[in-house]
Amino acid sequence: MRTVVWVLLGWVGISVWTGLGSAWNPAGLIPDVAITVVVFLGMRRPPIPLCLAALALGTMVGAQAAAPRGLHESALILCAVGIYRMSGSFSGGGAVFFGIVTAALTVFYHGTLFALVSLLAVEAAFSSWATAALIPGAVLTGVLGAALYHPMVWLDERFEPQRREGALWH
Repeated sequence: MRTVVWVLLGWVGISVWTGLGSAWNPAGLIPDVAITVVVFLGMRRPPIPLCLAALALGTMVGAQAAAPRGLHESALILCAVGIYRMSGSFSGGGAVFFGIVTAALTVFYHGTLFALVSLLAVEAAFSSWATAALIPGAVLTGVLGAALYHPMVWLDERFEPQRREGALWH
């Protein structure tokens, strides 16, 4: 159930940033909320709910981008599996570390999207120089991830049921 809540929160974030990006769009740069949610879940959830969340968020992003079915879903699931596999070897933590990991995964995600589109289409191109560079969008997503880290941790603790082990002595 917690994964469904994160997917809904991701959908709201994707919708808000897409709306803001259509009204105010400097060179096509919009922070990627789907990546932020997938990185957060990848560091905290088991693989099956993580991949289901990545599939749902990829479907939402792909529908808003009018992309071929399965393109964003595949790329986001690859990112989810990658972050899950690497999360056991991370020795850092905190908002800045989360922002850096989110930025790095954003570059990987958009590179994977470009590679998949290149396999499907004869020509593939980016919408602007800033999106082609990948770094400005990754920095923007990393800053968003760092800013949202503590609120996301707070929400995750609210969704997590209290666990009690052992005997209670009152």
